[in-house]
Amino acid sequence: MLTKIITRMREHTNHCYLCQQPGSDAVCQVCRQTIAAFGSPEEDLDFLNVQPRFSRYLPKLSHLDTLCIGPHHGVLQRLISLLKYQYKMEIANCLSQLLLTRIQRCYANLPLPEALIPVPLHPLKRGRRGFNQTELIAQHLSSSLSVPVLTRLIQKRFVGKAQAGLDGRQRRLVSTRQYRVVQAQTLRQLNHVAILDDVITTGTTMRRLCDRLTEVNPGIKIDLWSLSVSLPHQ
Repeated sequence: MLTKIITRMREHTNHCYLCQQPGSDAVCQVCRQTIAAFGSPEEDLDFLNVQPRFSRYLPKLSHLDTLCIGPHHGVLQRLISLLKYQYKMEIANCLSQLLLTRIQRCYANLPLPEALIPVPLHPLKRGRRGFNQTELIAQHLSSSLSVPVLTRLIQKRFVGKAQAGLDGRQRRLVSTRQYRVVQAQTLRQLNHVAILDDVITTGTTMRRLCDRLTEVNPGIKIDLWSLSVSLPHQ
C-alpha cells in the first residue's frame, strides 16, 4: 500500500531529472543517449568473459550468463542513485526500458527464464524505504516479457550493514547465510530463473543467492540480470 501511495505521488514529472529540460519523461531522449551501455554482439550474455577487466574482478560469476545495461558510472550511475536514494520512482520505467532492450537482444534466439527473482530487501529496510527498487524494475519487465516475478521465494534474514564502500572480504562476511529460501516447493518446480539486482559490485550477493537456490534445486539454470556492473577498483 505504501509503495502504491508513493508511486502515485511521484509518477508525474514536468522535466527531465538529469538536464532539467521541460518534458513529460523523467529522463529525456537526449540524456538517454548519453548512457554508456554495452552494445557489441559478444557482450550480450558473455561480457564477463570477453571483457578481461570484469572477468578477473568477478571470477565467481564467470560461468553464469550475465547481462547488464552497462558499467556503473556516469549517467547510468546517477539514474540508479536517483531511484534508490532519492526515491524518484518514475525513473524505474526508464531503467526498465533500457534493460528490456538488452534482454530482448540477448534472448532473441534463446528461451527466457521461467521466473524473475529480484534481490530481496529485509522487511524492515523495505518498510523504511517504502519500496524495493529491484522489485519495481522486475514488475516493469514482467509486464513486457510475460515472465512472473517471485518476490517471496527467497528472504533476507538480517538487516545487515549497508554494503556500499565495503571490500570483497567484508561483503562476504556480511552476506553469508543472509538469505534463505522460503518457498522450496515452488523453486523445485523451476528449471530456469533470472536473479535481478541494481548493481553488481563484487558479485558476492549474486553468488550467495545462487548458492541458496542450488542448495534446494541443484539442477536449476540461473541467469543474472542487473542494471549495471561496477568497474574494477584501481
